[in-house]
Amino acid sequence: MAMGEWNDAEHHVERAHAFFEAGHWDEAESELRYALSIDPHQPEWHFNLGLTLDAAGRHADARRAFIRSHELSPDHSAAPLMVGMMHTREGNDAASISWFEKAASIVPDDPTPLVQHIAALTRLGEHDKAEVVYYLAQQTCDDSADLHAAIAESLIARGLPERAIWCLREAGKIDPRLPGVWSRLAEVFASTGRLERARQLFLKEVRTHPGKIEAMIGLGKVLRELGRVTEADEKFRQVLELVPDHLEAHDLLASLALHVGNNERAIEFFDVLVKLDPEVFGVRRRLGEILLKRNAQGDLQRARELLLAEHTLMRNQPQLFSDEAVEHLSGLLMDAGLAAEAVRAAKVNLERRPGAAQAMHLLSAACFQAGDDERASDAARRALRLAPTMVGPMYNLALSSIRQKQWNRARYWVRQARQVDPDDATVRRLRLMLIMHTGLEVMTGIGHVCRRLVTRTRVS
Repeated sequence: MAMGEWNDAEHHVERAHAFFEAGHWDEAESELRYALSIDPHQPEWHFNLGLTLDAAGRHADARRAFIRSHELSPDHSAAPLMVGMMHTREGNDAASISWFEKAASIVPDDPTPLVQHIAALTRLGEHDKAEVVYYLAQQTCDDSADLHAAIAESLIARGLPERAIWCLREAGKIDPRLPGVWSRLAEVFASTGRLERARQLFLKEVRTHPGKIEAMIGLGKVLRELGRVTEADEKFRQVLELVPDHLEAHDLLASLALHVGNNERAIEFFDVLVKLDPEVFGVRRRLGEILLKRNAQGDLQRARELLLAEHTLMRNQPQLFSDEAVEHLSGLLMDAGLAAEAVRAAKVNLERRPGAAQAMHLLSAACFQAGDDERASDAARRALRLAPTMVGPMYNLALSSIRQKQWNRARYWVRQARQVDPDDATVRRLRLMLIMHTGLEVMTGIGHVCRRLVTRTRVS
């Protein structure tokens, strides 16, 4: 290759560096590919192309560039390390293992491939293998804070918090400024109920890395659990000062407001959340619930709109919803008078929990509201077969009997319900209604007798 061509290629590589620093990935890629068209045997240029494609989110293309770099320079560990990392970013941890092993074999005293190897094995659930890698790595990299932090994640996943605490403490001793080490240690302490220690460690993380959002959020959550609501509120507000559109901070502030009974403030934060991202899971449902309780002018209509949107999301992406969330949504749809949607949600709930009496009762209640008394009664009876002492289905059957003017059957179900719970207010109201109806029947009967007597007297 002529000197002029080499200089031309180097010029394009320099331009690629400038574009990369400016975040112009397409232009950087174009410059590098032009340089490689002049000299395709430069491993560093292929490596830089891989970095550029990775930054652009094109991980598969980046992986191919790193593989080519490794083929051209097999004695350097950076390229196989990056091939492994591209596999992990594509969600293929199993394919990454051999590449991390290859990188570690090239430079045995470099902890980075070993840390990535342990992390990949942890995600795969291969915890015994991760521990073997950790112990072997200690022979050459015992002073690596990242190595101790990596195996701690495996120990946490295995449900071994005390061993994880030891490893995280070791990581903190080796590198007290390792990002996230004190927060992670705080989270493990919090998971074991040692909240005060967790608070101290979150504070340490915040002081070590001022403005670290995750640590501030974690600290606020621990303060909330400790009952220090005002301090928790202040911490979440500090997050919003740094990141005004931080979704979790708005959500946490709304939940905190609900906790102290300030529904108006909760509505404000939930309103902001819905505006920032209408798809934030569960927010529309929770906001709809508060609006239904407040029941001010316009609240019912807005609650219906929110709950209908949540119902649509449930139908399109049911995997997002837990069983509890589906049940909650079904109840709220009933409260909002959206009977047809409530029935559909209750059916989804029952499909998920076919042997649950509460799920069957919920379907019964929704069908009653929708005016389908036959299906509602059938579901109520099935609920009672599953849970014979459940008052809700008895109440619904009594109410259905009253609608059909089957008064004796209604009295039977009210008696059954009162035997289970004589203090249930709704059953007591139903019983009073039946007593009044019985009294009306008696008065009507007396009236008929009197009229016949009067008629007979007049005839005689």
